[in-house]
Amino acid sequence: MTKIMNYSHYANGRFSLFYGRSIYGKVLLQALLIMKLIILLTCVLSLQSMAGAMAQKVDIEVNNRSFKSVIQQLQRQSGYSFVLDEGYLMRANPVTLSLKGVEILDALPHVFADQPFGYRVVGNVVYFSPKKNVRPAADLPDQLMQQPKLIQQRTVTGRVTDEEGNPLEGVTVRVKGTAIAATTRADGLYDIVAPEQGHALVFSNIGFKTNELEIGDQRVINVSLKADVSDLEEVVVVGYGTQKKADLTGSVATVEGQEVVKSGATNITNSLAGRLPGITAVNNNGKPGSGSQIMIRGVSTFGDNSALVVIDDIVRSLDQIDPNEIESISILKDASATAVYGSRAANGVILVTTKRGKAGKPTISYNGFAGIQNPTIYPALMTGPEYAQTKNVARQNMGLPPAYSDEEMQDILQGKVQEQNWYDLTLNKKAFQTQQNIGVNGGTDAIKYFMSVGYMDQDGLYDNLNYKRYTARSNVDARINKNFTLSLDIDASRRNNNGSGYSPESIFSDIMAAYPYDKLYNPDGTIFYTREQHPVEEIKTGYQREQTDIFQATISARHELRFIQGLYLQGRASFGQEANTAKTYQVPILMNRQDEAGNTIEVYPYGGWNGKTALSQQYSDYNTTTLNLSLNYQRQFGDHEVGGIVLVEQFDAKSKEFSGFRTNFPANGLDELLYGGQEQKDANGSSFTDGRRSFVGRLQYAYKDRYLLEASFRSDGSVAFPTSNKYGNFPAVSAGWKLSEEPFFRNSEGVSFVDNLKLRASYGLVGNDRNVYNGRIPTFQYQQVYDLSSTIISGSNAYTSVIPGVLPNPNVTWESAAIANVGLDGSMWSRLLSFELDFFYKRTSNILLSRIRSIPATIGAALPAENYAKVDNKGFEVALTHQNNINNLTYFVKANMGFAQSKVILLDEPANIPDYLLQTGRPLNFIVGYKALGFFQSDEEVAGYYPQFNGGQKAGDVKYADINGDKVIDAEDRTVISMDNNIPKLLGGLSFGGSYKGFDLNVLFQGATRMKKMLYGRSRTFFNGGSHNNFRDLLDYWTPENRDAKYPRPWENQHPNNSQESSLYIRDASYLRLRSIDLGYTLPKSISQKLGTQSLRVYFSGTNIFLFDKMKMFDPEVENTDGAYYPQQRTLNLGINLSF
Repeated sequence: MTKIMNYSHYANGRFSLFYGRSIYGKVLLQALLIMKLIILLTCVLSLQSMAGAMAQKVDIEVNNRSFKSVIQQLQRQSGYSFVLDEGYLMRANPVTLSLKGVEILDALPHVFADQPFGYRVVGNVVYFSPKKNVRPAADLPDQLMQQPKLIQQRTVTGRVTDEEGNPLEGVTVRVKGTAIAATTRADGLYDIVAPEQGHALVFSNIGFKTNELEIGDQRVINVSLKADVSDLEEVVVVGYGTQKKADLTGSVATVEGQEVVKSGATNITNSLAGRLPGITAVNNNGKPGSGSQIMIRGVSTFGDNSALVVIDDIVRSLDQIDPNEIESISILKDASATAVYGSRAANGVILVTTKRGKAGKPTISYNGFAGIQNPTIYPALMTGPEYAQTKNVARQNMGLPPAYSDEEMQDILQGKVQEQNWYDLTLNKKAFQTQQNIGVNGGTDAIKYFMSVGYMDQDGLYDNLNYKRYTARSNVDARINKNFTLSLDIDASRRNNNGSGYSPESIFSDIMAAYPYDKLYNPDGTIFYTREQHPVEEIKTGYQREQTDIFQATISARHELRFIQGLYLQGRASFGQEANTAKTYQVPILMNRQDEAGNTIEVYPYGGWNGKTALSQQYSDYNTTTLNLSLNYQRQFGDHEVGGIVLVEQFDAKSKEFSGFRTNFPANGLDELLYGGQEQKDANGSSFTDGRRSFVGRLQYAYKDRYLLEASFRSDGSVAFPTSNKYGNFPAVSAGWKLSEEPFFRNSEGVSFVDNLKLRASYGLVGNDRNVYNGRIPTFQYQQVYDLSSTIISGSNAYTSVIPGVLPNPNVTWESAAIANVGLDGSMWSRLLSFELDFFYKRTSNILLSRIRSIPATIGAALPAENYAKVDNKGFEVALTHQNNINNLTYFVKANMGFAQSKVILLDEPANIPDYLLQTGRPLNFIVGYKALGFFQSDEEVAGYYPQFNGGQKAGDVKYADINGDKVIDAEDRTVISMDNNIPKLLGGLSFGGSYKGFDLNVLFQGATRMKKMLYGRSRTFFNGGSHNNFRDLLDYWTPENRDAKYPRPWENQHPNNSQESSLYIRDASYLRLRSIDLGYTLPKSISQKLGTQSLRVYFSGTNIFLFDKMKMFDPEVENTDGAYYPQQRTLNLGINLSF
C-alpha cells in the first residue's frame, strides 16, 4: 500500500531550523553568505598578515630525542636549511638539550657537540661534514664557494619544488664528481656553472629523496623532489583532514589508488576484499556493473550495516567513480576516527580521495585494458538421461507409474531423443569488457590541475545485456596569493544499464528450470510450447533501459591566517544532481501448441505482464547541497604540538519521482505510453526533502612526539527526528603512547631490533540514522502516516480514501553505538616487518524495532517502532607486512585477518516463544531448523522411531532429532542448527609481489570462514515441485546401494518430510579465492622515449582466477541458493599503461 507522509511542516515553514518558505531559495542564500564571508575574511585578514623576518633565535628543550627531529625543529624555528647525506642520520646520536632564546649560530655547537660529524654554515644553509672539519661558524672551503675556472663552461638555471609544486629553499645542487655546488633560494630558483660536456646535477635536501639528472645540452633544468618518508611519516586522510600515520590514535586502514587500479576490477567495491583487515566485501552476483556489499567489522544491528562513503569530503556512492581517479582510500573503523561523521558513522566510514594536480609540465597518462568474463561456477544440471532416470525413481517412490517407459528410456540412453543444453542455447561462452582512461596532470606554482575522462563497457553473458559507464573529472587548485587558495572540483558520470524485458535473475532461473527434451521452435518457426520456460526467447523479448546521470561541483577556499601561525580558514560549497530514467517494455512470448500434424491447438501468451504487453516508465531526480566552514589550527611549541578543527556543516536534499504504466498495446513496437489502452493504466508521483545541520570539533595534542591525545565531537540535527530529539551528540576520545621513544626502551639492548612501537586506545559514541530512512527517504516516524484504501464512489466521481497507518512515535531518536578499541602498532628490524593489532568492542543501543511481547490484541493499528534493542559486536584484527630490497629486487608480503562476532543483548520477545526462536544471547541471523540424524535405512527403523510429522516415512527419508524429548517429531523440535550465517565472521587476505628489472607482480588471495548457507528451492527439492530440471548435485540421493548419500530419496513434488529446513541442507561456505593478479613489464626508458613516451607498461590482470571451496554447487558468495541469480565472473584482461 502506498504511504502518504504529512509534509505540512515544510509547507507552512514551521520547521525553521532548516527551511524557510523555499528550500532552494534558502540554500542558495546560505551558499552566497558563506562565500561572501570567506571573501570578506580573506580581504580583512590579508591586510593584517605581514611577512615576518626570519626567526634567528630558537628554543630547544629535548630529552633523548632523535637528532633528525631536533634538526627539523631548528629548521622550523630559524628558517635555516640543513643539507646532509642519509649516512649522517644513521650515525647520529640522540640529543638531550635545553636552550631558551639562543641565536641559531650559538645553538649549533651544542646540537652537534656529541655527534660523530660536524657542520659548516653558508648564508642560511647548514652543511654537514666530517668531524675533523668542524668550524662552527666558518665558511665552506674555497672549492665549494667558488666555481673552478673551466675552459668550457655554461650556466644552468632552474627551479626545485616539492611534489605539490611548492618552491624548496636550501636544496643542495651539486655537479656530480666535482666540488661545484649551489643552493636554492627562497623561491626555489638556483643557478650553477657546470662543464659544457658530460656530468649530471645531484639535488639533495633533508626529508626528500636525492634526484640525479643528466645535464646534456640543457640550460634550464627544473626538478620536483619526492618526499622521503617512512611508513610512519606517511600522511593518512582522516575525517576533514590528514594526519601522520605515526600520530594516529584511531583505527584507520589505507590502500593506495594504484593498488585498486592494478586489481583489474571495474567497480571499486570489488577490489577491497582481502586488502585490509576488518573489511567484508561480499559480491552477491556478477551482473554487468555490479559491486560488492561493503561492511566494516561485521554486522552490529538489525537493519542496514553498510559503511558510509565519503568522496573528497562529500557523501557519495562508490559506483560512480573510475578507479583511475583515486589517490587513496582510508577505512575509518573505531569511534575516534569516525565520530566526526556523527549520526551516520556507526558502521564505519570509507574515505576516498581523488587525485590532484602537481606542479610541472603537463603529464598525459593513459590506462586501458580489454578482456573477457566467464562465470566462476555454473550450477551443473542433470543431463537428459539423468533427469529421466531420476524422474522415474521419484515416481516409483510415490507409488506412481514411471514417466518414461522402458522403450522411451532406451531411446533416451542411446541418444535418439534430441536433448537441449539450455546453457549453451541461451548464453555466450564469454563476455567482453573494456575500461579506458586518459588523465592530464600538471600546473605551475599558481595553478595546478588534474583532469580525467574514462569509459567502461561490460557485456553480459547473453545478448542485449550490457552496462556502460562514462566519467569525467576536473580538480583545479589556484593559489591566488601566498595566503589564499581556491579549488574547483567538477565530476560527472553517466551509467547505462540495458537488458531484455526479463531480469537476469529470472532468465538464469528459467535456464535451470527448462525441461531437457523440449524443442525450441515448431517446424513452421513458431515458438514451441515448452513444459516450463523459454529462456532463449526471454533474452531477446522486450527491454529494460536505465540511465543515471550524476553531476557534482565543489568549490572550496582556504585562507592562511598569518597573524597566528598555523591557523587557516576553509570553506566548501558542493552541489550535486542525480537524474535517473528507466523504461521497461514487457512483451509476452506467444507459445504455439501444435498437434503431430502441425495444427495449432493453442497459442499461450507466456510472460510479459500477466500475458499482456506492458510499458512502465520512471523518472527521478535527487539534488543535494553541502555547505561547510571550518577553522583549522596546527602548531608546535617546543615539545608540545597542538592541532584542531571547528566546523559547521549543512546538508540539504530534495527529490521528486514520477512514473507511468500502461498495458493492452495494440501491437508490438508501439513502446510509448500514449499507445496503451485505457483500461489498465497508472500514474504515480512523490517527492521528499531532507536536511541536516552539524557542528564538529576535534582537538589533538602531542607531547615530545611521544604522548598523543585526541578528542572529537559532532552534534547532528536532522529533519527525520522530532523537535525533542532533533540533535544527537557524538563524542570520542583517544590516546597513544610511543613506547619506542621512551629512554628506557631506546636504551634496552633486548628490544634494540624494534624500530617503532605504539600503544593506542579509544572510546566514543557514534550514531546511525538509517533506522528512520527508507533508502534516501526520511520516514518521519514521529508523524502520522496514512495508507491508501479502497475507492469511494460519490455520484459520478471516484475518490481514493485513506486510513491511518502505523501510529506515530513522538520519541523516536538516534541509534547509537559505543565503541572501545585498543591497538598496537610497530615495526622491527629496520622496518623489514611491521604489524598492526586491534581489539574492539561495540554496543549498539536504541535500535529501532517494533515490540512483539506487549502488543494488545485490540489496538486496531500497528504499533510504531521504538528505540530499545541492543546488540554487542566484538572481535580483533591483525595485519603483518614484510618488505625488502635485494639488489634489483623489491618485494613485499602482506597478510591480514579479522574476526567479528555479534550477540543480541536486548530484544522484546514473546513470553511463550520456543527456545529455538529466542534471539537474546545469540548472534544476529543465526539459522533455525531441524537437526537431521541422517536417513532412515529401513522401513523397520521408521516403525521403531518416534512419530514424525504426519507419518508415511520410508527408508531413505530424513530422520530428525527429538529436541524437546516428548517422543514426537514436530514443529516443537526445531532448534538452532548454526550460529553462523551467510556473512563470514573470520576473513583474511594474503598479498605478495614486487618488481625486478622492469617486471612487476601483484597477487592477492582472499578467504573467509565461519560462514554457512542454507540450501533453498530447487537446490534441495527434486523437480522443484513440478517438471523443473535438477542440479546435478542431487544425483547423490539415497538408495539401498548409496546409504551415505547427501540427499534423501527423490520425490516428484515437495516431500512433506524431506523438504524441511534442517542441518542436512546446511553448507559450509568457507572459501579461499585468488582474488586478483597483475603482471606487468615496463619498457626501459631508452626504448619508451624512442617510441615518444615517458614510460610504457604492458600488463595482464585478472580477478576471481581460482576458487577453493566446499560448496561446489554455487559460488560461496552467492546470496540466493536456489539458482535464481547471475553468477560471479572471472575476468582476464590485457592492458597498456603509458605516459607522455
